[in-house]
Amino acid sequence: MNLANDNTSAGALAPTSVTISPGSSSASTTYTPLAAGTSNISIPAAPTGYTQPFSGASTQFVVTAPNIGVVPATVGHNLMTKTYGQIAAGAPSDN
Repeated sequence: MNLANDNTSAGALAPTSVTISPGSSSASTTYTPLAAGTSNISIPAAPTGYTQPFSGASTQFVVTAPNIGVVPATVGHNLMTKTYGQIAAGAPSDN
């Protein structure tokens, strides 16, 4: 069955078509967040032989930017101190 993503700027869906094998009740796809925003993933049309459900045919992904924090430090002339910063997520793999 085909899947639709209404906001590919916020995240990518791959594959966008899945097959539920006989004897199975599910199939998988992967949603990869790309930027802050909201994506609605849906089944735009029921597969042949099936009826489109009234509910449960879509799900929403909300992508938020990770938090960044830096501990403030006050220094003066000829003084040194330690401080640190923190990002709540790792660097993207494409950097």
